[in-house]
Amino acid sequence: MSEKIKKNLFVIGGIILSLLILSAALSSWLPFRGALRIVFGTVFMLFLPGFFIIELAFPRHAPTEEKQLDWIERFTLSFALSIAVVPLIVYFLNKAGVAITARNIFLEVASFIIVLLVVIIFVELRKKSYTKRMV
Repeated sequence: MSEKIKKNLFVIGGIILSLLILSAALSSWLPFRGALRIVFGTVFMLFLPGFFIIELAFPRHAPTEEKQLDWIERFTLSFALSIAVVPLIVYFLNKAGVAITARNIFLEVASFIIVLLVVIIFVELRKKSYTKRMV
């Protein structure tokens, strides 16, 4: 396994551990399951959709320096875009006749995130194959 993958797994593990510790701290006021739902639901609804939009629009390994964002800009824009995108997803699917329930909202946002992930992976694979052909 490369060093970059190990570093990324270490960071992801640290983030998940931090969220679990935060959930455990909240469990003194709430049931643990409710605390988990609040903490992970907040990250899922208010951060991940915007993060993957930012990752698609401004890749970390952009060809030019002007298109790269600092980590604080990525973090801030992720929250802002999530706050803008999630209500739009819910609104348009409600107009399409989908009921607004917690389960449906979760599935709508999860499918949106999965579509963004597939597009990001496709773009990265095309970029790698293009650079291999150019060399």
